[in-house]
Amino acid sequence: MRRSLSFTVVLLVLVSMLTGCTTAIVNEFRGEVRNLKHDGGILKVRDQIPGYCAGPSRAGGRYVGFSLPTPEISVFLFHPRLLTGQTLVTNTGSQQVEAWVMQAGDFEWSDFTRSGDPEQLRQHGGQRLEGRVAVRWESNADFNIVVNLCAGDADSTSLRGEFVGHTKTKFSPSVLWLGPAMLLFGAGGAADPTNSINGK
Repeated sequence: MRRSLSFTVVLLVLVSMLTGCTTAIVNEFRGEVRNLKHDGGILKVRDQIPGYCAGPSRAGGRYVGFSLPTPEISVFLFHPRLLTGQTLVTNTGSQQVEAWVMQAGDFEWSDFTRSGDPEQLRQHGGQRLEGRVAVRWESNADFNIVVNLCAGDADSTSLRGEFVGHTKTKFSPSVLWLGPAMLLFGAGGAADPTNSINGK
């Protein structure tokens, strides 16, 4: 009987600890932006991406857009459709990819996502970038895009680094007391905090 009770308590603790874990999608950029304000400045960036969009492009491929909070810019990349597990490594001169950067403003992402047309980026002040990219895209929870890009003019803005999407599992410390609570008060008392010990 005692062995059975001990096994039950251990099982409940393990279950509570496992269910106390949450998985979140994390998208981030790690790299640097140079001369964005045409002042020669270099900004090191390692930040989560608060917004992104992706979908079919007007040319028949795919696009992905990222909004970076620091600096306040949006980056768009157009590339061919990729097979599962495929990585595309190329440069903009191959005409397989296009890359754009634009300052945050009144640009309506919803209008762009309906068309997937890079001409909309140009019309709203977007700056086309040239250089080399490597793209692996499975989903917004599993991708890696490495860029080494700069604008084509003499006073060029450049963007170097990687956009990464992955999942992160977080453990909730509150589950540590749940096992002992089950042992002392029973599973019902631990699950329902309104079920007080004096019955009120």
